[in-house]
Amino acid sequence: DGVLFTDNLSGTLNVTTEKMDIDIKANSLVATISAKNATVNYMSKGGKLILNNTSGNNKINVVAYTELEVQTTSGDIHVLLPKTIDCNLYISTIKRPIIMNLEEVLFKGNITSNLVKGAMGKGGGEIKISTQTGDLSLSNAVMLGK
Repeated sequence: DGVLFTDNLSGTLNVTTEKMDIDIKANSLVATISAKNATVNYMSKGGKLILNNTSGNNKINVVAYTELEVQTTSGDIHVLLPKTIDCNLYISTIKRPIIMNLEEVLFKGNITSNLVKGAMGKGGGEIKISTQTGDLSLSNAVMLGK
């Protein structure tokens, strides 16, 4: 249990944790986080966030654009994206449907209950999210007030 707070990081960060709130503000940071039951608030002007876990729930709030890669086996993933974002999405689950709550977003691609593949906005950096048996939800910041 605990809190990790960083401000104005750049370079590479590796974190392994359980039951921790993580707040990262960075400039072009490549962060690799192995977490279980964590809340990750990530704001970066560039770089990449890689989150891996085998079980436990994780909430990820991407405040500014960054590349994102999330993989779990049985953990739930809840991702909150900025209201406007240009990215390529590849989201998949094996056993449970994907829940998407996106407003005011242009999306071009394919959507099924277990796979979302396409571009949001103009397309751009990669957002890859996958889980085998966990719940997976994706929403944007416009949903916060509802």
